[in-house]
Amino acid sequence: MLHNREFTGEEIGVFESQFVTPIPYSKHSINQADVEAVLGCLRYGPITQGSIVTNFENYISKRVGSVGTVASNSATSSLHLACLALDIGPGDVVWTAPVSFVASANTPLMCGAEVDFVDVELDTGNLCITSLEQKIKLAKAKNKLPKALIVVHFSGRPCKMSEIYEICNEHGIKIIEDAAHALGSNQGQHFTGFCEHSDITVFSLHPAKIITSAEGGLATSQNKNLLDRMKLLSSHGISRFIDANEPWKYDMVELGFNYRMSELHAALGTSQLNRIDDFIEKRKKIASYYLNKIENLPLKRPPYSSDSAWHLFVCQTEDEKTRRDLYRFLHEKNIHAAIHYRPIYQNSYFQKLGFNNDDFPKAESFYSRSISLPLYTEITETQLNYVVKKLHEFYGVKI
Repeated sequence: MLHNREFTGEEIGVFESQFVTPIPYSKHSINQADVEAVLGCLRYGPITQGSIVTNFENYISKRVGSVGTVASNSATSSLHLACLALDIGPGDVVWTAPVSFVASANTPLMCGAEVDFVDVELDTGNLCITSLEQKIKLAKAKNKLPKALIVVHFSGRPCKMSEIYEICNEHGIKIIEDAAHALGSNQGQHFTGFCEHSDITVFSLHPAKIITSAEGGLATSQNKNLLDRMKLLSSHGISRFIDANEPWKYDMVELGFNYRMSELHAALGTSQLNRIDDFIEKRKKIASYYLNKIENLPLKRPPYSSDSAWHLFVCQTEDEKTRRDLYRFLHEKNIHAAIHYRPIYQNSYFQKLGFNNDDFPKAESFYSRSISLPLYTEITETQLNYVVKKLHEFYGVKI
C-alpha cells in the first residue's frame, strides 16, 4: 500500500512506518506559474544582468514602501553589503542577537569589526529592550558604544523597533534589520522593509523562507546613497557609462564583490511574490491551529501576533532534557521538528573569541528548551492532526 503511486499527500504521516515520507519543519511551495517564469527566462534570456532583477527589485520596493531595493545572491551577501554601506570596518563594534543564524554575526566580522551580543526575550527569542539598555549603559561608561546594531526578527515576528530606534538614535547607533524570517510581516502601518526605524533591512529568499528565489537576498532602505553603494559593491565595485564617447568603458571605483542575483532567481522570486499574501494568510492559520490544539499541553507556546510572518512556530519545553526527548520522539515518528538556533556564541569560532555562555542567560534558557514544529504553506490538515496527535502521545494527554 505504501508503494502505491497514487498514494496522496493527504495520507503522509498517517502510517507509522520507515517508508512514510517525513514531515519537514519547512518546505517551499512551487507551482506551475513559478516553473513557467523560470522557463521563460531560459527560453528568451538573458539569464543574468537583464531587466528581470531590476523589475523584481522595483516590485519589492513598491510592496514595502522603500526608496529602493538591491537584490543579491543570498541574505548573507545582503547583510555584508549593508555593513559595508554603513562603513563598518576595523575598530568598529557591532551588536546583534545571539539566537540567530551565524550570518548575523559573521558579516560584520567579514568587515573587520568586533561583534558582541544582546540577550533576548524569554518568550519570543527577539532582542530584549532591557538587556539593550543595560548593555548600552555599560558600553558608554567604557567609551565603547557599537557603531551598529543588527536587529534579528526571529521566527518572522518583528522586534519592538520604535523602542530600539529611540534608544539607538540617542547614541548615534546605526540599525540594520535582519528580517531574513520576516518578509511580509508588519510594523505598525508599514511592512517590514519600509525602514521607518532603521537604515537598512535585509530579507532572505532561501527555500525555507516565506517566498523563495532558490537562493537570494534583498536589502531595502529609504537612503538612496546606501542603496547606490550596495548596488555598486554587489557588482565588483564597477561603475559603467563613464564615457559617452567610449560607451564600452567601465571603471572599478571600489573593491567590490560578485553578489549579483541572476535573472533566473529573480524570475522565480517575482512569481513567488505574487502569492506572498496567500502564503502569509496560510501561515497565520497554521499558527492559530497549533495554538488552539496544543493549549492543554505543558508546552510554552509563542504568543500570537497578527504582525508576524510566522516563518517558524517555536515552542518551549519544561527543560532541556524534555526538549531532547521530544525532538527524538518526533523524529522517530517521521516529524522532522527543528531547533532554532544554537546561540551563535556557542560555536567553536566564537568561543575562541572569548565569549562566555553565562553572559547571556536568557538566550541559554530559550535555546535549551525551544523546538520548532512543522510550518509551511502546503502542510495538510491530516499532517497537522498527526503532529498534534503525536505531541499529545508524548505527554500522555488525551486529545
